[in-house]
Amino acid sequence: MSHVLPVLIAVLVANALSQRCQPSFFDGIIIVKKLPYLPKLSVGKSGAHDIYAEDFMVTDLKFLPRDCRYKDVRGLLKSSGLKQFPLVDTQESRILLGSIRRKHLAKLLSEQLSTEKRFQYLLHQSEVSSIAEPLLGEDGALGSPEEKPEMPRAVTKQGDGQSLKEEEQSAQLSVKMKDVRHLVEEWECQQLQGLVRLEELPIDPAPYRLLEKETLYQCYDLFNLLGLRTAYVTNMGQLVGVVSLRELKAAVEGSVKGTFAKRQPHDEGQVEGDPDPNGSSA
Repeated sequence: MSHVLPVLIAVLVANALSQRCQPSFFDGIIIVKKLPYLPKLSVGKSGAHDIYAEDFMVTDLKFLPRDCRYKDVRGLLKSSGLKQFPLVDTQESRILLGSIRRKHLAKLLSEQLSTEKRFQYLLHQSEVSSIAEPLLGEDGALGSPEEKPEMPRAVTKQGDGQSLKEEEQSAQLSVKMKDVRHLVEEWECQQLQGLVRLEELPIDPAPYRLLEKETLYQCYDLFNLLGLRTAYVTNMGQLVGVVSLRELKAAVEGSVKGTFAKRQPHDEGQVEGDPDPNGSSA
């Protein structure tokens, strides 16, 4: 019994020293595998209560207004690889209404520009004119000029006249194909001008939010307790920024090491970085 107390004290001291000098065994595995990881925040010796969300949030946002059109959705999907986008009231007010996942937007855009709708449009045009006839086969299937086999040239006694006739037919076919492409492009432009039917999308009406004046410690605690990867920053309901694990981790490390620099007023145009493969960005 006399040896229990010294052994217990030695174990506690060794545990305290190991945690102070290096990450734990499980934290080490997370770091080696490059999984989302937040370093420990020492509140007593860092300025965690003097750093606010507005100091490390991303302000160059990719968002979708409620009255957006399909062309806006396509431009947003092409310009950003984020997995979800905030939905706001208008471009000017930026009142946060919720968030929409990328896969739902991509599905809606695909349905708007579906092959079936394009075929129906060409079929309708072929009924009123002969422009789309080269694209419609005997069975009504839609084909492309690249898929059409080249017609063999017949060799006859009047070879020169036959070749000239085939060249004229080929030229006429080429002109008609250009007209068809123009019709398809015009149809796509008309489809992209339509308003997005947001009522058909599953919208998250209550994404996690932070306030501009929430301290780094509060943000750290919230991300740890809820297992968050992204949170939007609002000011009286207006979307002003977004914080992901990447920004929070950089802020925590800078706070612990004493190298964190607060954003200056002229830094409001911060460019949002490429999203990581784990989708930690908004």
